[in-house]
Amino acid sequence: MAKIGKQWGTIIACWAVALALIITGICLGTIIPSKAADEDFLAVTFDVNGDGVISDDETTYYASLKAASEYVNTLLTTAENPAQIKVLHDATVGGSEGDGLVIGAEISTGNDEYAPVYACLDLNGCWLNVWDDAFFNCAAGELKIVDSQPSRLRYAVPVGERNGYEIYDQVPADAGVTATPVYGGIIAAVNANDSAVNIFYIYASIHGQVTIAGGNYYGTGVLQVADKSTMIFEKGIWHMLLPVEAAGEEFGNKVAAIVVKESGGLTINGGTIYGGIVQISNSDDNYVEFVDLTALAPDSPVRLGENVKMEPIKDESGKVVGYNSTDKTTGEPINPDVPTEDDQPTHDETDAKQSTTDVKTNLIGLIILGVAAAVMVIGVTVIIVVNMKQGKKKQPSGN
Repeated sequence: MAKIGKQWGTIIACWAVALALIITGICLGTIIPSKAADEDFLAVTFDVNGDGVISDDETTYYASLKAASEYVNTLLTTAENPAQIKVLHDATVGGSEGDGLVIGAEISTGNDEYAPVYACLDLNGCWLNVWDDAFFNCAAGELKIVDSQPSRLRYAVPVGERNGYEIYDQVPADAGVTATPVYGGIIAAVNANDSAVNIFYIYASIHGQVTIAGGNYYGTGVLQVADKSTMIFEKGIWHMLLPVEAAGEEFGNKVAAIVVKESGGLTINGGTIYGGIVQISNSDDNYVEFVDLTALAPDSPVRLGENVKMEPIKDESGKVVGYNSTDKTTGEPINPDVPTEDDQPTHDETDAKQSTTDVKTNLIGLIILGVAAAVMVIGVTVIIVVNMKQGKKKQPSGN
């Protein structure tokens, strides 16, 4: 009897261990969503304690720009502790639901009053393909756009005269020399015709500031500064096209896609800008003037940073199609978003899809481990019970 009791004690202990493993797997899988689901492409992290240490429960995942910004606008952000919005993989953004990243907490409905919010959007070498309309707007506070993977390689191929560029991982067979290497994160909108169905907007409005500190901006879009707001172009390539009727006037072979309204200000500290800059001189938008970035007036709302000079970029016919910021002293480009030759990646490195992670991975994985452990324990239990029964049969009778 003592032997049988000891064996049942072992069985109970094994079952207790199995149950503990299953509960642990479920709990850990639930509270550590370290990876995002396939449909989620934005990870939003905010350092709640402000100590620079990010715990797992300080990261949430969203499937739209709108949902991410609604969450960000509820946080008590500061310029020193902004919300970090990281793009996890290539995704299509925009749509009829008014998808957009609108930074600034509205405090008075209908009166355009916003509390300042601070956020950083990291393109992370990914491509946001705009469908319909998409907004990247800062109404109060600051929205900073950066790119933490500026060496990822793709190619931009022009579509039509004014419809921007399609983006490809590999050079299409029929693209030829028209394919332009593009390094790093991309926001792009392309249209099948001049109707400008797909378009994205990067706005600094009310009292907000937008700082562009990385990335590539291709296709059909508008960068606009208005209403006592500011925009700082630090780094990146702005390569936009608009239909003529949308901007009102041509600039060389391209159409300007950067608009600076009265009371707004744009400072260029680096990067490359293709196309011209349209300065709207009053709120009625009825006067359009193209600004020559090589000869800015002292009172112009478009300003160059200290020691910054704009060098015109010309096409094969000699027309000015854009400007490249250079250092006045050295003549070297300032903050080009193109890696040096030694740092440029191979196709093997860039063609591999970035991992689209799954929020259920931890849950499923740990549950499977728990179940597997339970199955092993059950197997041991069965063996013990069988041995017990066989032992009983083999015991001689007392007669």
